[in-house]
Amino acid sequence: MSATFNRKTIMANAHFTARWRVPTVGGSYREWFAKGLAHEWKKAREAKVRRDRIALNDRLNFELNTGLPIRSCPADAVRQAQAKAFLSVRPARRLFTNHSGRLAGSFAA
Repeated sequence: MSATFNRKTIMANAHFTARWRVPTVGGSYREWFAKGLAHEWKKAREAKVRRDRIALNDRLNFELNTGLPIRSCPADAVRQAQAKAFLSVRPARRLFTNHSGRLAGSFAA
């Protein structure tokens, strides 16, 4: 399990449901507590699946958007350092190359 469940909150919500349903709807406290507990666990599992799916999508989007290391963009080097990928790659001071600005100068002219 990647995430732990907050059991205290689950139990508190189930007890609240049971205390509220017994006088309003009728039935035994035990029945309503069992139904409330089952419902709270179902909600907690669904929330965990949503959190895991969002985390997976964020990671995939980061990998897709990062792509190959682009040495001409300092922002990419920062994002790559955050991901601990391509730590040896440093952003170029000039566009397109570390050695001379001739290539970038030819496009700028």
